[in-house]
Amino acid sequence: MSTISSAHADIIWAEVEHGFYVGSRSGEFLGYIDVETETRHVVCDMYSQAVGEYASLSEAMLALEALHLSPEGAITVA
Repeated sequence: MSTISSAHADIIWAEVEHGFYVGSRSGEFLGYIDVETETRHVVCDMYSQAVGEYASLSEAMLALEALHLSPEGAITVA
């Protein structure tokens, strides 16, 4: 398993198997990204509901992180 830095210091991304990334914050599951092809990254929330498809891994990560941002800019868990 490898970890990836996030734009938000308190979010941790881990590649738990090839092409499958899990996001967490303080031990709480935020959701995951399934890399289906080089240009198709499917983002699912903490309930395994698809919330979008993105062309790059970084776009997909930012999209999932944005789901947990409050209007004040603080990270929150839905």
